[in-house]
Amino acid sequence: MKSKFFTLMLALTACFPLASSPNPTLYMLVSAYTANNNAGLTVYKFNTQTGSTELVSKNNEVPNASFFTFTKDREKIYAVSEAGDQSRVYTLDFDKATGKLTAIDHKPTLGADPCHISIDAKERFLVAANYTGGSISLFALDAKTKTPSTPLVIPFDKASHLHCTAFAPDGKSFFATDLGRDRMYQFDLTNKPLQANSNPIQIAQVPLNAGSGPRHLTFHPNKKWAYLINELSGCVTAFTYKKGKLSSFQYIAADSVGAKGSADIHISKDGQFLYASNRLKADGIAIFKINKDGKLTKVGYQNTAKHPRNFTISPNGNFMLVASKEENVIEVYRIDKKTGLLHNIEKDIQITSPVCVQLMKM
Repeated sequence: MKSKFFTLMLALTACFPLASSPNPTLYMLVSAYTANNNAGLTVYKFNTQTGSTELVSKNNEVPNASFFTFTKDREKIYAVSEAGDQSRVYTLDFDKATGKLTAIDHKPTLGADPCHISIDAKERFLVAANYTGGSISLFALDAKTKTPSTPLVIPFDKASHLHCTAFAPDGKSFFATDLGRDRMYQFDLTNKPLQANSNPIQIAQVPLNAGSGPRHLTFHPNKKWAYLINELSGCVTAFTYKKGKLSSFQYIAADSVGAKGSADIHISKDGQFLYASNRLKADGIAIFKINKDGKLTKVGYQNTAKHPRNFTISPNGNFMLVASKEENVIEVYRIDKKTGLLHNIEKDIQITSPVCVQLMKM
């Protein structure tokens, strides 16, 4: 009987081959400050099943690469160079076969010290947040070459420090956080501002608590909620997103020691947990459960290496990669998908002054 069963199974397998499992390996890109002659951009391979890492290539063409984003096909990388009044956005070709980066274009941001850049879902625009310059640079992307135009600059006042831009889920507007003025601005993109050679219309100022210091904004996978990490207050502001508007409904502490150095924020791929990093004291990751009504409940805290400026979560939800700038390391944490808690698997990646880490399909 057994021999007949195995013969039948072999026959079925031949007729209906089993689906191949997805490639567990992704490219991992890291940007870094380059004061110590280290590479501005480094490419690794990261195994999303084991958490192991392999160095692929380094690129020295972008000084002080503070943040980057990329196209959906992963063929273009856009990195902002934090270089005072000489700051630029670089366009790099990415060879997915070899993992090598090559700069093909650069444009001035016309605003000092950009610390964030984002791309809209339709890949029409890049928006850079200029921290010292207190402005936003809006670039149109060429439909064929995907290189950016000379930017339109949206200036604010001397107290402003723009830190992040985030496109709304419907693609009709984008938000910009002003850490210096405790404000978040919303700009309309439906009037095609760049084609008309005029800045987009500001359609809202989102009210924030005084002394908050808004830093990074992220939207929930359900597109109904958004969450903002505030650097100075160390709190997360939760919002509903309805009919193109944000309305706050919760303000909860991520930093419990008053360090005034909260940095990054991300949501697990299943939408069940939210994570926020804190620096300067008790450096680590605050862990929150996202309840059915969108409100947060703090469920844990994971201490990390010094200055966890940025982190990312693997698409399969298995791992978190934490870039700790002051300790020159990216730590690898396994995520417990039931509790949201983190476990350091001791597979550190040594790299000087990492400031942004992201994963891409190969």
